[in-house]
Amino acid sequence: MFEKFDAAARRVFLSAQEEAHKLGHDYMDTGHVLLSLVTVSEVLREEGITRQRVLLGLPGVERPASADPGASPPFSRLAKEICRLAVVESEMAGDGEVGPEHILIALLRQRDQDSASRIFKQLGVDRAELLAKLGRPPGPSGAELPVVGRDRELQRLTQILVRRGRYSALLTGPAGVGKSELVRGLRYRVERSQVPQQLRGRKLVTVDLRRMGPDDRVDVGPEDVICVDGAERLKGDTPLNGLAYEIGTGNRQAILMVRDKAAQDSLLDDPWMHGRLIPLAVEEPSLAQVMPMLREGMVPAVEHYEVRVDAEALLVAAVHADRYESDLALPARALELLDEAAALTRVRADTRHHEIWDFPTLGAEEVVAVLEMAGIPVPVVDVVPDAGSPAAVRVVNRLLPAPSESAAILIGTASYRDARLPDLPSVAGNLADLREVLSDPKHGAFAPDRVHVFADPGWADIPKIAELAAEPLDTLLLYYAGHGFSEEGLYLGLSETTAAHVEVTSLPYAQIRRLIQRSPCRRCVVILDCCYAGTAIEFMAGDEPGGELDIKGAYVLTATARTDKAHAPEGARNSAFTAALLRVLRDGISGGGELIRIEALLPELTRDLRAGGFPLPRQRATDTIGDLAIHRNPAV
Repeated sequence: MFEKFDAAARRVFLSAQEEAHKLGHDYMDTGHVLLSLVTVSEVLREEGITRQRVLLGLPGVERPASADPGASPPFSRLAKEICRLAVVESEMAGDGEVGPEHILIALLRQRDQDSASRIFKQLGVDRAELLAKLGRPPGPSGAELPVVGRDRELQRLTQILVRRGRYSALLTGPAGVGKSELVRGLRYRVERSQVPQQLRGRKLVTVDLRRMGPDDRVDVGPEDVICVDGAERLKGDTPLNGLAYEIGTGNRQAILMVRDKAAQDSLLDDPWMHGRLIPLAVEEPSLAQVMPMLREGMVPAVEHYEVRVDAEALLVAAVHADRYESDLALPARALELLDEAAALTRVRADTRHHEIWDFPTLGAEEVVAVLEMAGIPVPVVDVVPDAGSPAAVRVVNRLLPAPSESAAILIGTASYRDARLPDLPSVAGNLADLREVLSDPKHGAFAPDRVHVFADPGWADIPKIAELAAEPLDTLLLYYAGHGFSEEGLYLGLSETTAAHVEVTSLPYAQIRRLIQRSPCRRCVVILDCCYAGTAIEFMAGDEPGGELDIKGAYVLTATARTDKAHAPEGARNSAFTAALLRVLRDGISGGGELIRIEALLPELTRDLRAGGFPLPRQRATDTIGDLAIHRNPAV
């Protein structure tokens, strides 16, 4: 993603990481981004927003900064989203690259859910005014948002009301489907004169007969359109006695709302209203339609619980809402599920003493937890909108890497300039075959254009590798094959490596560790096919200074133990370890699930390599990354 950012924008995020490190914070958040922007944004300086004032809004030093001046705290979820939104702002403006101004606009558009927004509020900043100075209109508030996903029904409702003869509409649909939202959507358009002349200037008055007593009265003007929920009660003694007659004579236009076909048929057959009501069915929205509805419908919950809602949470709620116990239909049923998940998110955050400056995120895990509390098992497969076609959907798995936000970097050194280091022809086969398998259109988890191969790299290639490692926001897979050296640490051979000066001509594995630590990705898989590869496992175990215990979501799979040499059978296309790995990915795991999770690799590889008499592989993982799947199981 960062290839879309210009040099100044990249420096904003690098500086923000440095600020977080100086403050002893465990990760870089939007408040640190704002702190970095103060030094480059003239608009902020004109508003009197200084570095010192922003610092007052950030937490104090939480722990002493590490001795490593180059240490870079990882991106928080909110900071990652600012990256995405800055790209969106740039594209909407037709700008070629993302600059610091786009990052600032993305921060200003947040809904008081992050540390930067809280600082803006503490400083009394008028964000709408700042957006105007930047040439951007402010986003609408929740109450002013138009109804989304119901354009077809809104057009039909408008047509009914502007017809000659002053017809009325009869909306039919289950509770929670959005009949009242449809009325709100029409009111939004009427108030903004986004309707034909026949409806302009008229008022829509809403009443709910289920909540009114016989003595209640409704104040309605002669040209007002009365919108009646619970309209099946019109036939009884209600405050709207006489409405049926007014509709029948055309003296009054109305939008009547009922929940079932029996009530609809009863009103259509009413002797006064017969022929004057035009029915309009309001059906449950499709998945593609419901997603924007949920996004806007969650605005009140976001403000109440002070949480942020991840897009994946909306997807899981939309897919599984029909299994959640509720009397409501979509989208209200999904919103109920999300509301309970938001409450769970807030309870968990408070229990863990979350800092108020970083609002907790309601993710898919919280939605799944609510469903499981209700005794509803959640399958791993989800149906999501297809980015290439807003009206279409596709099936994905939330355990797989997100293709657009993940990358695989395959590094292999087959040829060496130093005659004392034998060439490894099988490495070239490893790179070609692994690239093909990882990006396989049927079973692969990585997009072909995001699988990067570096064959026989030298020191000149390391900056590009570092740049690519900094791009993925979801999953980074980093593979190395070649000579490995154990010289008070693990060193990976490059084409320029010399046997006499391994420490200064090879790539230290510690550098790989730093690339992972600085990457904004939330999950990282490292696969090492070289001699003494198990030394990297010790780093994670903390046997070496600066180990990987501080890298969350990291998994390392090595071809050998710390003291073993890797094998590349003479004349074989692949090395022994990578050949076994390719067999698992190509043939699959018999009796396994539909996905190949990384935690399932080691037993399969061990069985295969032991049978061939080769060194046995090793692994180590942090957090729950073992659940990550890197391939679809061909054996299923």
